[in-house]
Amino acid sequence: MPEIRSPRAEPSRTPDASPTSTATRDVPNAEAPGTGSRPATRAALVPLAAAAVGATVLLIALRAGGALTVAIPGLPDPGPVTTWALPSIRLLGDALATVTVGMLVTAAFLLPGDGPSVSPHGWLLLRRAGLLSAGWAATALALITLTVSDLLGVPPQRLGLATVVSFASSIAQGQALLIQAGLAVTVAVLARVGVSRGLAATAAVLALVAVTPPAFTGHAAGAGNHQTAVSSLVLHILGAALWVGALAALLTVRRSRELADAATRYSRLALGCFLAVAVTGLANAAVRLGAVEQLWQSRYGWLVGAKLLALAVLGLVGAAHRSRTLPALRAGRRGAFGRLAAGELVVFAATFGLAVALSRSPTPVASDPVDADPITELLGFPMP
Repeated sequence: MPEIRSPRAEPSRTPDASPTSTATRDVPNAEAPGTGSRPATRAALVPLAAAAVGATVLLIALRAGGALTVAIPGLPDPGPVTTWALPSIRLLGDALATVTVGMLVTAAFLLPGDGPSVSPHGWLLLRRAGLLSAGWAATALALITLTVSDLLGVPPQRLGLATVVSFASSIAQGQALLIQAGLAVTVAVLARVGVSRGLAATAAVLALVAVTPPAFTGHAAGAGNHQTAVSSLVLHILGAALWVGALAALLTVRRSRELADAATRYSRLALGCFLAVAVTGLANAAVRLGAVEQLWQSRYGWLVGAKLLALAVLGLVGAAHRSRTLPALRAGRRGAFGRLAAGELVVFAATFGLAVALSRSPTPVASDPVDADPITELLGFPMP
């Protein structure tokens, strides 16, 4: 197995280099003296800003969409822990999954490799993806307990272990989360031990598979015409994971000399993901809303409208990247790309908060229509 130098390895020196100079071309993310603190500070602020925006939008959207209801005395109530922790951990898990996918895809396909091995930047992304994937697995396991609590209307501290195990092993929602956790653990192991592009690609594919199981058990699975709803949701999730995750990964290596080429490859991927997310999002919204007027007459429609607005903004940002920041990046001016991409990630965080709130909010169209015949329930659409 070829040896991969740690990104923190001591840099090589040219024959005419002074004892205090470094050959920054050999060190990933190296910077000229005196220029590192401010960009590093900005880079650290991006995930903090994204987390704050995502959490704030989630809170507002949960209230606006009707997902938060007042407990009625005498009726089962999961309590405040589940009410707030379930959507919050769901948002955290979605973020960890997305960045994991993006780092693996970037290491395997966007950054140039070193023969059969990933580049030093790719090596760093693999190690980070391994840590994030382990956290992703932990959130999936936590969601099992919280989902049981939510469905039964029992606070999580009062649930027995047998109840949680039974849910995870015999109920579709629990099985989906358990499968997701298992795949995330596998991805974490592969990412931590792998150095080859082939292994990075394998981990990326497994991570993409791992983001899909919950899509088969949520709103979409219970909707009329569930075939369209589930298929569009799966493609929507995959497109969003690739689009957002790879952008986040590029920001972590934005000072590398390979960034211009990687960003150009990403631009083509992002355009395809934007189109896929837009088309599948509209298809899924049509199934859930039932009629166009529900877009402004229902709370669920208000959230869908906000998400469509965010998608339009992201489309304009993508056009700005292709027309302005990518040419500047190829010319060696990287600041504009980093600033615009950071703002783009904050908008993405808002859309993630909206998505989680939508998954918790009642839809205008009933999930299980009372007048559906057995054939329609099975196929998801009436017989021709």
